Amino acid sequence: MNKKIIFSMWLMVFLLMFSTTLFSQSHTLISADEIVSVKMPDGVLLDAGDVEGSLTLSWDEGVTGFAGGYCDLTLYTGFAGGGKYEISLISVLSSNANKIDGFWSIVKNGGAAAISMGTAANLNVAVGGEITITVDSIVIKIKISFAFAGMFDPAEGTGLFMVDNFAFGGAKVKLKDDDIEILETDMEGKYLFILGDLSEFKKVVVVFKNYDAEIVISGYVYVGGKPLVGANVTVQNQEGVLTTTTTNAEGYYKTASIINAVGAGKNNVKTIIKP
Repeated sequence: MNKKIIFSMWLMVFLLMFSTTLFSQSHTLISADEIVSVKMPDGVLLDAGDVEGSLTLSWDEGVTGFAGGYCDLTLYTGFAGGGKYEISLISVLSSNANKIDGFWSIVKNGGAAAISMGTAANLNVAVGGEITITVDSIVIKIKISFAFAGMFDPAEGTGLFMVDNFAFGGAKVKLKDDDIEILETDMEGKYLFILGDLSEFKKVVVVFKNYDAEIVISGYVYVGGKPLVGANVTVQNQEGVLTTTTTNAEGYYKTASIINAVGAGKNNVKTIIKP
């Protein structure tokens, strides 16, 4: 079966496991180029002299699904057959202060994402301690440079963006009306805004280059850890509005099929989400 189809199937199944716990304990761990060791699937053990990398890992205890956690782990290996590994947390199955079980993706040298179950363990260490992330038989030990624990921070805006039911990476995302930040969706179609307060979330605009004559756009939107319910979603290009819809009780939206979505002046497709 095509890897892209397998990826989409897993993603859609586990993103349906969204849940929120308003006052769950929130944690953030950061490592700045302090990889201790990496054990590869073939048993080769790389130490700090063989690999470089960084980590940002955050999660809310007991919160499952897409909203349960975020991981940006990048590894650089210099040996033959190695290269750049990007490891992300897609969906949390279970978590507490010390451990996360979930589904993760691995992208090697910008190739197709491989999806695997994995675990992050020994997470309640102090700064300077080591945590272990195991994904697809890769075992990574990382020294923590910064750690923070506190109550759930409501000042976040998160989302997932999909085209034709596939996660869409590399779309430009703006937080309007003040253009507070411009970023891109990651390999899993996800984006995250850190807000000063919830009132900053006035409008999100997602823009991508479209090359398909017929498309369907869908996604999830969360603000302050809760689904953004009843938001107006408008899809347009340079010629005008293509279609509109709203988010449901899970913060999910999906357009009807958009026909003749390419052509002169039609390639820049803009999705506007307004509370």
